Amino acid sequence: MGTKKRGQERGAGGTALSVISHIVCAVIVIFLFLTMTQCTIKKPEAPSWQTPLVIPLANKTWDMPELIEKIDQENLGLDSLGNPVFIYEGVLDTITIENSFAIPDVSRTAAESLGVISLDPPNPAGVSIQLSDYIALVGGAVPPISFDIVESLPVLSEFTEASVYRGTEIITIDNDFGLTLDTVIVTLFDIGRDTILSTYAIPGGLEPAEVSVHAIDLAGRVISNQFQLNIHCHTQGALSFSLANRVLGASVGMPDGLEVTAATAQIPGLTRTFSEIVPFESDHEIHSAVMDGGNLILDVANNTPLEVAMTIVLPEFQMGALPLTASLIVPAEENRQVSVPLAGYTLVPGDQVVPQSFVVNMSAGFDPTAPELATVTAENNVAVTAALRDVTLGEVDGMLASVETEFTDIREDITIPQGCEGVTFQKGTLTIIIDNGINLPGSFSATITGNAGQNRTLDGEVAAGTAENRVISTVVDTGAAVFLDPIPEYITVSGSAVFAGGQVSTTIHPSDFLVASVILCSPLEVIVDSTVIDGGWEYTDLDVDTAVVENLVAARFHARLTNRLPLGIAAEILLGPDSTSLYTAPQVRLGPMVMSPGLVGPDGRVMEAVVTELVLSMDSTQLQVLKNDTLWIGELITLLGSGDKPLSLTATDSLTITGWLEVDVNINDNLWED
Repeated sequence: MGTKKRGQERGAGGTALSVISHIVCAVIVIFLFLTMTQCTIKKPEAPSWQTPLVIPLANKTWDMPELIEKIDQENLGLDSLGNPVFIYEGVLDTITIENSFAIPDVSRTAAESLGVISLDPPNPAGVSIQLSDYIALVGGAVPPISFDIVESLPVLSEFTEASVYRGTEIITIDNDFGLTLDTVIVTLFDIGRDTILSTYAIPGGLEPAEVSVHAIDLAGRVISNQFQLNIHCHTQGALSFSLANRVLGASVGMPDGLEVTAATAQIPGLTRTFSEIVPFESDHEIHSAVMDGGNLILDVANNTPLEVAMTIVLPEFQMGALPLTASLIVPAEENRQVSVPLAGYTLVPGDQVVPQSFVVNMSAGFDPTAPELATVTAENNVAVTAALRDVTLGEVDGMLASVETEFTDIREDITIPQGCEGVTFQKGTLTIIIDNGINLPGSFSATITGNAGQNRTLDGEVAAGTAENRVISTVVDTGAAVFLDPIPEYITVSGSAVFAGGQVSTTIHPSDFLVASVILCSPLEVIVDSTVIDGGWEYTDLDVDTAVVENLVAARFHARLTNRLPLGIAAEILLGPDSTSLYTAPQVRLGPMVMSPGLVGPDGRVMEAVVTELVLSMDSTQLQVLKNDTLWIGELITLLGSGDKPLSLTATDSLTITGWLEVDVNINDNLWED
């Protein structure tokens, strides 16, 4: 014979009676088996007799913790003193401040033009002019004569055309004619541009072996690389003269080079450096911040005919003490883009004034083009667009501004304990608990609304905490009994938390959070209406011979009930062959057994237990229920109402049941037959 438990227990009194009824049935069966198989009964000489047998069944006390445990109702529990309470605790929400750690997208474009370009000094272009090409001797002498020299200079290979910003052209005339030239007028003609660059007279002319150096300012001029010298000369002549090896040296050079604003030339290696200050929006004065995510997008537009090597450095974004650096090659007249993940970098702004900014340093390097020529202008530029996208901050250290977070319409369903539907609570507390792991103090306000129209607002302060050392802040409303009349089926919570920044540097993380919880609690000091509780069911497997059952004349269950509960209880024991009809059409109904409440004082608490003794009889007809292979047992418990007087359940309340079974057995020869 085995016993199995099913169903749900519906109340403390029901549980106790259920245990008793099951023990009764189990002992009956045990007794029958002992009678049949183990007990030795001396067979009398008379054919039969009837004898009573008293069997102790129960001596059990259910204290309040055990009664609450057996009741097993959600939201019923014990307080720190062991007193039973209605308690609902719900986690409202996990509130983070991660939205305060996002930097809005920002973009800045900086451009640097090539500007004035310094061309390397071209090699001087010079000629040697033979005197014999321009005059003839008369009688071995040079007569007084004027003559014009026209000589094209060698083409300069370093450029073909240049718009000169700054530069000087030097014309050198070296008189090795051996004649005194009393008149020398020099004209420099730009063949490529078909224009005269300069005309000048050498004061006093040139004596033999004398050299004239003349500078021409080319600023603002556009020149080509092909020049012609036109030199007008006059001499008074000379006697006994030979033309052999009589030359005039002439050259045009730019020894200091040229600075040009436009040119088709062999462009030397160039470097252009520039920077841009990029402001970013943040409510905090950041001293340092670890990047949690986001990207730096660098878009380089090379608006020059030269390939450029870009190096971009953000000195305030560091990883391992090294600044963020990006390098890329951009072909002439093309665009290139690079995306740099920022996660793991630490931003250390040099600017500590809100709104803050960071610097982007850029260097554009151009290789020399020689021997090739390139056409450039000062307006040719390289443009760099630096953009922050989807940037989120990790750990932030600095002077943090106030941060506000909101929570709206958070719904929490409340399970009303069985039997509490008609209960009116006389006392109650409503508690908000803030478990803060954010290293900022603050305040909160929460409005809690019940579905039956209840409404309470709680305000309180929040102490600063950290992820490692969380701090609990609690606000208690001790006048919340009205909120529990009736117990709401659900509550809705809305509110906000404001964390105040200060003048002291602190550290916070986007993962820092606080947890808000609400607790509704009331001691079980209640007005209870008369309530019927289905105490649940259980079954017992039986294997009792019909002849044995026929020999049972009667059975009486004696009970001694010690009730230290402030409620009267009426209980019925239900027996039947199946669970489906146990509570609607039981085969046997015993009771009701009425237990008076304990003696209750003016405060609604039990001062003294009340003892009730009673007997439940089972006649031979009722004993036929033992013929079932499986016996189902249930309890129907009625909590007798307390009227208008509130009752208090306390840690010392208990219920004690002592019971025994008295069975009359008709012993005859049939009982001993196999």
